[in-house]
Amino acid sequence: AIYVNVIDNFSITNTFPTVTYCQNEPVDIDPGITGYATGLTYTWYTYDSLSNIVAISHNKVLHFDAVQPANYNQYHLVVTDRCGATTTGGEFLMRITPAPTTTLTGLNTVYCITDSTDHTASYSPAGGILAGYGLTGNKFNAKTAGLGPHTITYSYTDTASGCTGISSITITVNNLPTDSLFADSLYCINSTPVQLPVTNSTYTGAGISGTVFTPATAGAGYHVITRTVTTYGCSSHLTQNIHINATIPNATITAPASVCLQTATHTLIAATP
Repeated sequence: AIYVNVIDNFSITNTFPTVTYCQNEPVDIDPGITGYATGLTYTWYTYDSLSNIVAISHNKVLHFDAVQPANYNQYHLVVTDRCGATTTGGEFLMRITPAPTTTLTGLNTVYCITDSTDHTASYSPAGGILAGYGLTGNKFNAKTAGLGPHTITYSYTDTASGCTGISSITITVNNLPTDSLFADSLYCINSTPVQLPVTNSTYTGAGISGTVFTPATAGAGYHVITRTVTTYGCSSHLTQNIHINATIPNATITAPASVCLQTATHTLIAATP
């Protein structure tokens, strides 16, 4: 059998003039292949070194998600057909104009849904666009924004270069934590100390030491204990009424001093109450 390799007939039509892009701009460079282009391999190099491969694929387009100043370079394309023959072309200089520097400050990353304060966002340079849920002018209101994550952005376009700089912050508005009863409502004055729930909790009130409630320390009578639960910057408060009983029941039993084995049944007398 005789095998004949036929070199694919194709050409690179794009002349690639020097192009300038803005920083962070998505870029697609298409070499403009014409002719029989099935099975071609495209290898892009930076012009300063043919060992510095930028991309190698069967996709002819050189893609950048967001070009950066470091991508400023002379690029060189080598196309290899199915027989291994190569065609060189597609040289071009890609210039990158830096995006203008922007700032966005003054806002926290976490707020509570009950926070109805208008928080001031500061930004620079002046003349851009501030956008996002919960904003009125440059005031952010967590209650207006609602629960969940919200992205606030400030974008500014330089009139000379046409390039846009963007600063952003993601703010999460959290709900109040769920609280629940944390202790019994009645204790005896001599009851053992009670370990209260610890997670994210603080307590105030008579008989409280850290997260332990001691009835004897609180003393007889009625007391109010407050539990504060704090998660993700939000706090909920729950108060509980507790009664400490000072009367300790008398658990003694009065019996005859002595009895004989043959004597009749004797009645034991319990203390009252």
